[in-house]
Amino acid sequence: MPSEIQEIILMAMASGATCLVLITWLVTRHFQRLALLRQQAGREPNQEVREAIEQVKRQVAELRDTTTRYDLSFDSALQRIESRVGQLEARVVASESLEASQSAGARR
Repeated sequence: MPSEIQEIILMAMASGATCLVLITWLVTRHFQRLALLRQQAGREPNQEVREAIEQVKRQVAELRDTTTRYDLSFDSALQRIESRVGQLEARVVASESLEASQSAGARR
């Protein structure tokens, strides 16, 4: 075989081997990254995430307390209004019965 053909064959084999090594390295690196991502996904959340969750929990508890206070305040105000309306109704009824008795007495 001529030496030029031998050189071409050797270069092709070296290039093929280099490509094969490169592809193997890329696939291995890809699988390592996937394994790392799976490992990180299985871990507990980091401290920042925990603190954010705790802060949201505190805010929800504060919101619950605030709404409870407003609800109690509204209920109390409603009871006062009902009491006042009841007193006004009693006054009106008493006033109407007094007027009725006075007008009935004036007719006699």
